[in-house]
Amino acid sequence: ADRDDPLARIEVPASWCVAGTLAAGTACVLLGHWLFGITWWMGILAVLVTFFLSIVAARATGETDITPIGAMGKITQLTFGVVAPSNITTNLMTASITSGAASHAADLLTDLKSGYLLGGHPRKQTISQLFGVVAGTLVSVPAYLFVVQRDPGRLGTEALPAPAAKVWAGVAELLARGIDALPAGALTAIAVG
Repeated sequence: ADRDDPLARIEVPASWCVAGTLAAGTACVLLGHWLFGITWWMGILAVLVTFFLSIVAARATGETDITPIGAMGKITQLTFGVVAPSNITTNLMTASITSGAASHAADLLTDLKSGYLLGGHPRKQTISQLFGVVAGTLVSVPAYLFVVQRDPGRLGTEALPAPAAKVWAGVAELLARGIDALPAGALTAIAVG
């Protein structure tokens, strides 16, 4: 215990990981409840599911260089299709928690790997990533709100296409209405696919 470990000065301490996970998880649960009406226990479930799916996404990114954001979000959508049937907002917002966390986990890992190859300092990289997240949030959220508040009906149109968001919304609507809402032949096509 008295031995000086040079890696301990440059690596990210496990306590940072635990504290960051608890702080970010608590923020997700509180903001999900406050902004989107997600009940607190569903928010906690979303964070727990997200924790494990982020590990899967990070592993997939490490092995293939492809982050399965869509697939991770769909797993959460299916989970909340069972837990909160017919609640489209909960379905979409819990899936966005998962996809966002999976995306950021994979991005951080690829950044750390690049930094490692260039002789970077992992602790300083993590701190700079945190500042980047805060700065990005302070810029992108107001910009998004500015666009949406001006004309929310433009989202998903030719003027502001959002093809991936339309797929997520379609899955949420299907889960809200049930399998019977699928067009004729869709179940056969799903089985063949």
